Amino acid sequence: MLHDQSVKVEGLFVTAATNATNSTTYGYVDTIGFDHATFLVLAKGTAAGATQTNSFQLIQVREGTNSTAATAIVALTGGTVTAASVGFASTYYAAPTSAPACTRIDVDLTKRERYLRIQVGPGTKMTVAGLVILSRGKIEPGTDQGVTQTVIG
Repeated sequence: MLHDQSVKVEGLFVTAATNATNSTTYGYVDTIGFDHATFLVLAKGTAAGATQTNSFQLIQVREGTNSTAATAIVALTGGTVTAASVGFASTYYAAPTSAPACTRIDVDLTKRERYLRIQVGPGTKMTVAGLVILSRGKIEPGTDQGVTQTVIG
């Protein structure tokens, strides 16, 4: 596997620390040719907001057939409460003020639409950034299928 040809990293968004609560920030990624996506969302609260509720109001992965349409994937949707439309509870109830905390969401792309969107609705006084790591599966003969592998070198 040639690592540079099998992995792609893209920055998706960065917000200001003065973001309004429930403001929606998102970034799209075209996943064509890749098998797996790892979304990383970093959040950091400001010192002024340390005593306020700094939890994500929303953090979710959405999918669509083009770069503007997006349907929520319930299992990959988080919020401050659990409900039928929310797959998990948000993990940030007091965003750290010294170093950012990171949420990682892994997505198998083999059964997903071509475009994915990571969307966040930050709490008060949070700086939020998102990036994605796209990767392809490693293809080589396996010994379990009657094929022997010879390594030279």
